[in-house]
Amino acid sequence: MADVDVLFPRLVSVGSRSYRVQGSANNCIAHAPERGEHAVGSRFINDEDEEPMPSTATEGDEEIDESLISQEGNQFVAKLSFPLPAPHHPMHLGPPPQPLTQPLTPPPATSELFPFLIGREGRTRKRIEAETGASLAIPRKPAGPGGAAGAGGGGGEVTIKGPTRAAVSSAYVRCQLAMAEALGGRHLDYNFFLSLPLASPAAVRQFEAFRRAVLNDPKVCPPSGSSGLDPSVFMAPPHLHLTLAMLKLYSDEARHRAAQVLDSLQPRVAALLEGRPLKVHLQGLEYMNDDPSAMHVLYLKVHDQTDPEAEGGSGGPLEGLCGPLEGLCDAVVEAFGGAGLLLPQDDRKVKLHATIINTRYRKRTDGAGAGGSAGGGGGRPERQPFDGRALLQEHGRLDLGIHTIEALHLSQRGAYGEDGYYRCAKRLALK
Repeated sequence: MADVDVLFPRLVSVGSRSYRVQGSANNCIAHAPERGEHAVGSRFINDEDEEPMPSTATEGDEEIDESLISQEGNQFVAKLSFPLPAPHHPMHLGPPPQPLTQPLTPPPATSELFPFLIGREGRTRKRIEAETGASLAIPRKPAGPGGAAGAGGGGGEVTIKGPTRAAVSSAYVRCQLAMAEALGGRHLDYNFFLSLPLASPAAVRQFEAFRRAVLNDPKVCPPSGSSGLDPSVFMAPPHLHLTLAMLKLYSDEARHRAAQVLDSLQPRVAALLEGRPLKVHLQGLEYMNDDPSAMHVLYLKVHDQTDPEAEGGSGGPLEGLCGPLEGLCDAVVEAFGGAGLLLPQDDRKVKLHATIINTRYRKRTDGAGAGGSAGGGGGRPERQPFDGRALLQEHGRLDLGIHTIEALHLSQRGAYGEDGYYRCAKRLALK
């Protein structure tokens, strides 16, 4: 159950206004009435069927540009299909936590978000219609190639009709809020990410040798299987990469904007690199949690070797240093955050690491499959950790050498190119 900060809720920007997303009883902190407090029936019941809805303003506040509403006979009509508004800069309304104060720009109408506008058993749609007096006509979701989320076109238009301009305007805003809430929530998984490929032939060979050594070492991976290590938890060698940012691009317009933002970074990247190749040294293993006997993620530390003569260029890991690689990460986050393409929790400093083992990849015999799937329906099985103490002792100084990164990719999750790496939707040469 997710905690909701009522003092600093997440903001959703629609046009020139910002709305506070307070959620519903099923995603707020459970409350037990104290002595003397008169609780009424179901007020304190966690209704699992209740769907979170953004808090709404009064009718007078829910106004959109009049040019978006036309009149057809005695009915007023609006089409929910339009370019994204200009990006908003972060709004700081008070003390931390700052990520919750970043407005979330609502997406354009897209078929991937229509189910969240309809709601379970049509409840969200019925609620909007009942509260506004307008009616919603939502097109059926077309099947994309292979049925993959985010793989098809941008969907259709949501048609809103009502007896008054105010009713249509109010329904329009609430539809935007519902879809923005879906995009910012946990129901829709990330479907794209910005990556720096590390899967050069040399890196792949070295990593495959490391994986074989670990799996064939009885000290690290005993035949009994007690360590929790198996081949499925290792990153596939052709997928080796550094992640700069995770993205939810569920419309053609959003994907087009992401490609444009990537292109716009070329001058800044050229100034950062000054004609030098971007080089990284992958050396030394580290884990994310506090208990080495119950690890979930093991990764290689990243050292910027672009300028060996600069401070830290030939020394320790990237964190805390200021080199071309860190400058590139900062530029990417700034550009994509400023374009409204990052969720609030992702608009932050990048902590680069090259994941090599992740228990999310683990194959299960119960048919659950490894990792998560786009769309995120249902709960995920509990992850089984592995004991990494012997692995660190025997292979903790793993060195995959120095590698040149040729390009920054806009990569699609769950789709792969002929070389085995994630499908590249857009590429920015690093030179």
